Amino acid sequence: MEPASVHLYAELSHPTDSAGLETLRWVGSMLGFKGQPPAHVDLVVRRRDTEAEVLRITLDNTDEADFTLDIVNHDLGRLGVADFVREWRQPPQE
Repeated sequence: MEPASVHLYAELSHPTDSAGLETLRWVGSMLGFKGQPPAHVDLVVRRRDTEAEVLRITLDNTDEADFTLDIVNHDLGRLGVADFVREWRQPPQE
């Protein structure tokens, strides 16, 4: 069985926030305010040949994103494409 990593790769993508929200986050962090909005990070899995998006997971912070990226990369190396997609595809939320 060929590992999914031959055909797919994972990367982190930081969605662009409005300049105002980004400025507020920066000011809040500089002043040490708690409870500021989290910096969401998307983990995106793409096909190597077409760059088409196969999977997108939105995570709440960079620590969670880094941890999840490590797990996804491990699974890309050990599972075939069909098994990887089946394991990571999230059911639609109602």
